[in-house]
Amino acid sequence: MKVLVVDDHIYNRDLLGFILEDHDYEYLEANNGREAVEMVAAHDDITIVLMDVNMPVMDGYEATRNIKSANPDRYIPIVFVTALDDEETLAKCLSVGGDDFVPKPVNENVLVAKVKAHQRTVQFYKELQETNQSLSYHQKLMDREHSIVEHVFQNSMKRVASDCAN
Repeated sequence: MKVLVVDDHIYNRDLLGFILEDHDYEYLEANNGREAVEMVAAHDDITIVLMDVNMPVMDGYEATRNIKSANPDRYIPIVFVTALDDEETLAKCLSVGGDDFVPKPVNENVLVAKVKAHQRTVQFYKELQETNQSLSYHQKLMDREHSIVEHVFQNSMKRVASDCAN
């Protein structure tokens, strides 16, 4: 599993990176929201994004909106990591497409627990997609077979030359 860490302060990225490495997660870093959007587009293996709110170039809100809208068929949980903890900020984080948040200063146990929880959700989503693809395939097969049977039945009825006066 690969995590994208997005923060304009290197020490925050380093701290999150150390925590992730200690728990055997791979991670990439982005300095701002624009880089995050580009990295998610370039790396199909990014499964979770840890996003700061206040950054230059593009803030976390706009980056989250862009990531979610550019990837409608891909489930990528975005966890906001922010020192802002007022209700309006947290509500806005969720309303732009964020899936969770972790307050700064970061508690390692809370961060790792949330990453693991979202990792399970990503796995469930992938399994659901595979099941849907399988069901679609089998539905197409059944529709095709039904069409063939109906065609055979209709043709056999045309060839019956019996007259039934009843």
